[in-house]
Amino acid sequence: MKSSLLPRIHIDKKKGLIGFGLGLLSLCVIYLLRNTHISSTTNGPSQGYLLGFPIAFLFTLVGLIRIESKNSILTALLHVCWHLVSALAALLGTMAAVDCLSVWRMVPHTIFLNVMLFSAFVGVVYTFTGRLKLSVTIISLLELLIACVNSFVWQFRGREILFADLSAVGTALNVASEYSPILTLKMAIGLFVWLLVLFSQFSLPADVPQKSLKARLAAFAAAVVLLVFSVFGSEGLPIQTYSNRGSAWNGFYINFIISIRDATIRPPENYSPEAVEEIAKEYSVSGRESDDYPNIIVIMNESFADFRVFSDTFQTNQPVTPFFDSLQENVIRGNALVSVYGGHTANSEFEFLTGLSMGFLSVGTVPYQQYISDNAFSLPWLLETHGYSCIATHPFHESSWGRRTTYPHLGFQSSTFLPDYPGEKLIRKYVSDQEMYEYILQKLDEDPGNQPRFIFGITMQNHGGYRYEGDNYTKTIELEGCSREYPCAEQYLSLLHESDKALQYLLTTLEAYEENTVVLFFGDHLPGVESDLYSELLGSSLDTLDEQVLQYKVPFLIWANYDIEEQTVEQTTLGNLGHYLLDAAGIELPEFYQFLVEFEQHIPTINHLGYFSLSNNCFLTREEAQGEEKEWLDKYAAIQYNALFDAKNRSDIFFNQYLPCQP
Repeated sequence: MKSSLLPRIHIDKKKGLIGFGLGLLSLCVIYLLRNTHISSTTNGPSQGYLLGFPIAFLFTLVGLIRIESKNSILTALLHVCWHLVSALAALLGTMAAVDCLSVWRMVPHTIFLNVMLFSAFVGVVYTFTGRLKLSVTIISLLELLIACVNSFVWQFRGREILFADLSAVGTALNVASEYSPILTLKMAIGLFVWLLVLFSQFSLPADVPQKSLKARLAAFAAAVVLLVFSVFGSEGLPIQTYSNRGSAWNGFYINFIISIRDATIRPPENYSPEAVEEIAKEYSVSGRESDDYPNIIVIMNESFADFRVFSDTFQTNQPVTPFFDSLQENVIRGNALVSVYGGHTANSEFEFLTGLSMGFLSVGTVPYQQYISDNAFSLPWLLETHGYSCIATHPFHESSWGRRTTYPHLGFQSSTFLPDYPGEKLIRKYVSDQEMYEYILQKLDEDPGNQPRFIFGITMQNHGGYRYEGDNYTKTIELEGCSREYPCAEQYLSLLHESDKALQYLLTTLEAYEENTVVLFFGDHLPGVESDLYSELLGSSLDTLDEQVLQYKVPFLIWANYDIEEQTVEQTTLGNLGHYLLDAAGIELPEFYQFLVEFEQHIPTINHLGYFSLSNNCFLTREEAQGEEKEWLDKYAAIQYNALFDAKNRSDIFFNQYLPCQP
């Protein structure tokens, strides 16, 4: 009796040969892909191909083994364990499909949610099949298909599939033939591990079909419970929309569920397109034009910030940005509020280029990737109506934040990325500001048919990750008067010092340039250095809203090689920088920017945390707004909803007249 409780293990030579063949195939494919990467700074072969040997061995071993058992409980236990391993393999496989195997980034909570979600899908299929192994296989193959599609989308657009993308399936199919997916080493490793787990089912005892209707209904009920638990368990998790972070941090399917939550956009209270049009009618333009508009260069400098906003006692061994600080003539300068910290650069781009605010959108969303799938009002579209040629450039991968597909919708006639740069002047592993400015000056000298040029550049030199220890970096800035060491902050400040030198080169060159040129320079967010430094400089734990806002304040500068009226702006937002720039360039403000000027007089600055209340002389959350301030916030929210989400009723006065006619 006791022996019948134990499983019997047999050697299956025929299945072993199949396993050996699959193992040999996996070994060959993984070896051939040993130096295949996508959007990676890794060059040359990776040692990861050595994983092909244990994978090949396991295929052979699993193929040789066949387990038999007459004990139903033991059989069920083996099937359940295999089911859970399959859930983990599916999680790994969907991560591998986007060239990511960083499972250690996921907290146990999110891993558990992904396993439950997989089990919920299996439970639904089991309701109809009554076979656990068959149900797991069906769900695994379906998820494999979705993973392949997700991989294609990621390679094409720079991020994974989100719920909002389902509305653009037709457009995606139209251009799909123009792109060829790439299989990389990480993808191959993950997919062969997935295949190995599926193959191992043939080593398990036979799957006895469940014919009981009650058992199947119970499985369906359990699936519903798991699904509900997965959905509500993901509440509070932020959506990840940059590159493959959706799979890396949340798991693809949980991240997709979160995107459903964030894709639900509701119109503001009492919104109507007629009300927006009535607001628009309060503003008008004369239509005057000029034959001598200046060139416009906008530099969004990666992580450019000024720690002196935290304390006047901030000290270093030498000035960090002496040239930037010295500029006074023909200059408009001040501080602008952003809505991101340490990353999510694309949201700062969005605010500046559109004049809209992240203060009216869900935290964690990225409009570039979630909301802009067609032409949207922006500064480039506006400048194009005044005869400008509009160029965007960024010395990094074109897939980052989906810029390649978003920029045309924002009116850029062309855009260039890392492959267009010589890469001869690197600081750490990134193209330096100096090299980028040299590239921009070359673009400025190109003849676009006597058109004025608008060049929008995003630097990479100061990008986060301030623990570099290589040849392409020298520490020049050291902190003084601090209670402890802050090596990341010192590396960042040394990079900022180099940015200042590069800015001096750019403006000194343009000072002698024969054509009128205006430059807007601003930071996209503060750097992700040791957070204790900010607390030490401020002398508090940044508990109040006014203190927290300091982490979102960046300096800006508008400079021209011709006479403009000097001005200091105590506080504004990135969205408002457009009207300061247009004024400096002598371009009549369009109706929407006229609204922003008036809005700024009542509410100087706003971001995702709240707004500055003139009546209370402090920052408040939007929910705390009252009276006239609430009225202006409501106006802005309605106008923004009209611009982003109500394309059928979008205001002709504010927006449509500056956009190209739809075919």
